[in-house]
Amino acid sequence: MTAQFSDSTEAARPGQWQTRTTLIGGVLGALTGAGAAYLFVKSGGVQGRSRVRPDALLAVGVSVLGLLQQISRMGDD
Repeated sequence: MTAQFSDSTEAARPGQWQTRTTLIGGVLGALTGAGAAYLFVKSGGVQGRSRVRPDALLAVGVSVLGLLQQISRMGDD
């Protein structure tokens, strides 16, 4: 027995998958950002100053941009 989908389901809820994807991506991004901020603050040590060098942060930023570019190209295949 095969499942049959009608167009009325899609017409009743247009754009639902986009909304769900955006919400899930936002929550995952917020959790990732909070985790990164926690690790960054924790790396401050006893003096309360960060030991992370600016060039390391720049490298991480470029890596994140590359990751975002790869994610945006996933649907192009």
